[in-house]
Amino acid sequence: MRSIQIGLFDASNYRNDAQIMGMPIESYKTYQKGDLWYCAMCYITNHSSQGAGAFGYGVIADSDHKSHIVVSKKSWEGEFVEVEILKK
Repeated sequence: MRSIQIGLFDASNYRNDAQIMGMPIESYKTYQKGDLWYCAMCYITNHSSQGAGAFGYGVIADSDHKSHIVVSKKSWEGEFVEVEILKK
């Protein structure tokens, strides 16, 4: 399966099913840990009018149509301090 999504996530929250409690999800079959998280990210891109969105632990955009890009900025210490999804 090809995701057609691009995003930037905190590594400790990437594919962490516990982080999406209460979020709507796509009704895909799940086979392994992290699949519910993936279904929630799919819901964001599939149902957003712009094909992009943010949630508490990252940002995600639909990359299939190449209409958005994810841009991040780091501090002097190398920590991410700003993340944006921009329309091309």
